[in-house]
Amino acid sequence: MNLDPAKMRTLRVLEVVEHGPGLKSLYFEQPFEAEPGQFVNVWIPGVDEKPFSISDLSGGRLELSVKAYGAFSSRLLEARPGDYLGIRGPFGHGFRLESDAVLVAGGIGLAPIRFLSHRLTARGMAHRVVI
Repeated sequence: MNLDPAKMRTLRVLEVVEHGPGLKSLYFEQPFEAEPGQFVNVWIPGVDEKPFSISDLSGGRLELSVKAYGAFSSRLLEARPGDYLGIRGPFGHGFRLESDAVLVAGGIGLAPIRFLSHRLTARGMAHRVVI
């Protein structure tokens, strides 16, 4: 599905999973294809629009992992299944997929590395993850 990434899409929140205090994953229906390393802009009506890395894109769902950091992310963590948010993207250039990769991440930076690790595994490419 090749759609204009600049076009705002209104997507319904399908599921919200809490991983710990101030850390959740939001799941949306998958509106597009993307590569690990790309990001989307999330728009909360009447609030703002901010970029978020894609945590995963599998099973027909888009996953965004969010950590409460400021006013916008804290507000985003209030989203519930059935809510609608605006999504633009994907933007950016994805990571090159190479075997024997070492993936290093910490904190919420693990989210886009997780997507990359899943894609490398699906392609049978060797890699190590260092947290």
